[in-house]
Amino acid sequence: MLAAAYVLFIGGGVYSALTSEISVLWIIFLMFMVITLLAILGIGGKGVWVIGVVYSMLILVLGIGATALWLWEFVFENKNTPEAVLVGIGLALFGYATSQALFRINSKGVGDAR
Repeated sequence: MLAAAYVLFIGGGVYSALTSEISVLWIIFLMFMVITLLAILGIGGKGVWVIGVVYSMLILVLGIGATALWLWEFVFENKNTPEAVLVGIGLALFGYATSQALFRINSKGVGDAR
């Protein structure tokens, strides 16, 4: 299911990149997503797995950061932006689910370089 989500995100990202301006950051983001998808599928060995774990941890930290920023704005600046907390929680859960899938794959020996 997680692999299907990655395929959809990558497809949407490629479509968006082809129909609008392509930024370097967008290309790097898509490359990390493709590498992480390969790691989830058990393709590419240990190096791909490590990159996938780094990417998933980055997404998890970004999600927690976005949620914390929303809490700061809500409590101290009296701003109510529900979109920010939904995006933050979504990113955090996506990063967490990805990391757990990658650790499960590696524990089965699929991600090991042999």
